[in-house]
Amino acid sequence: MFGNKDKKRFKEIYKESIGMYKIVVDMETGVNYILCTKGDGISLTPLIDQNGNIKIFDEYELRELQ
Repeated sequence: MFGNKDKKRFKEIYKESIGMYKIVVDMETGVNYILCTKGDGISLTPLIDQNGNIKIFDEYELRELQ
């Protein structure tokens, strides 16, 4: 029903400050997100490029991550 369960949808590509900040990529859409955690709190926000557009990897960049 929800596709291939063996394939992970999100891939961590960057981690900083003992895991408080991570950049993850949605491997189906290419959208980049920043994931922030502190204590019990969590925030997931799309990354934005210098022009104010959501940062999206193209098919080539996604293949390089696999």
